[in-house]
Amino acid sequence: MLIATFGTRGDTQPMLALSEALVARGHDVSLAVAPSSLQQARELVPSAFGVGMGYEEISRRASSGKLRDVFSTIPLVREDIRVQLEMLEGPAAEADVIVGAS
Repeated sequence: MLIATFGTRGDTQPMLALSEALVARGHDVSLAVAPSSLQQARELVPSAFGVGMGYEEISRRASSGKLRDVFSTIPLVREDIRVQLEMLEGPAAEADVIVGAS
């Protein structure tokens, strides 16, 4: 099973809890998270791995209140999505179930 979750803590926390519960019940879970969530994820699911970039920089830019800064995040998000999909291609091909959330 592959669970992939990206975003802030509010985005990732439910998938971390789901992954932890599934592992506790004996399921084989691969958990993909943003690098900024990797340490916490590995405490719950040892097979967790980092994918893409952290969202702190994007959030900081987008919340500056300047429209120019919001627009400057678009290329970052597009590139990160491309990287995420590329990095998840192998694990997804091996998974019998895929769960995604952001």
